[in-house]
Amino acid sequence: RDIANKIIPPFGLLLAGSLAPMQIRLMAGSAWWSLAFNGIMLATCCGVVAVDYGKSCADGRIWFWLLGVMLVSGLLVLLNSIIRSSALIALTEMEADSRAVGAAKTGVAIWDSFNAIQSGSAHMFRSLFRYDRIRRSYAFTLSTVGTVFYITWGAYGVYITVADVVEDTEHCDLKSLLAFMHVFSFVYMISLSYSLVGLLLWFISTFANNPCVSLPVIRMAKQFDDANPMGLPIFLSFV
Repeated sequence: RDIANKIIPPFGLLLAGSLAPMQIRLMAGSAWWSLAFNGIMLATCCGVVAVDYGKSCADGRIWFWLLGVMLVSGLLVLLNSIIRSSALIALTEMEADSRAVGAAKTGVAIWDSFNAIQSGSAHMFRSLFRYDRIRRSYAFTLSTVGTVFYITWGAYGVYITVADVVEDTEHCDLKSLLAFMHVFSFVYMISLSYSLVGLLLWFISTFANNPCVSLPVIRMAKQFDDANPMGLPIFLSFV
């Protein structure tokens, strides 16, 4: 039974380790798109300010909304730059590990096969560690919080667009800012479902990794394995 626990690694851990390189690449790509989008948003906001600065408008909430968009966009540009840099560094380290594994040859086919399996497992778990390190970083957490605030702030912009449409049309000279806010609200409503799905997946992942949730699940899986006549860690392999 003890031997079985040692030789059979958790299936969930093996699967997570094998998927870690792909997840890091997806993370780097997602950070690049977020960086590009928020950079465009920040540049557009600055351009709108330059065009409409000094013009009168009875609705003061428009400037307040634009200031919030500029602050969040600037913050997300910084955070996603850090995340993308960390992901690219992790990918470079994984490529170096792969070259090191390929270079370690003894000339004995059986021994080389054993070393490849052992080194491949170590490489896989190092990749998982790098991915987990990025996911648990302050930059990644703050970027997710910033995205939540962005969604909330976008809803506030939609509310201003709908509630103050008459006032803004008749008593506001901020034509560029109004046009930008209307386009933003339109794009926001189209992409809202995608953003909410992403946030829901992040919330489920964070909730599942919480020790208050994961530890009871592990204990329950251990109890099921103890009831197994052979004592094989079947349920623990999927946790």
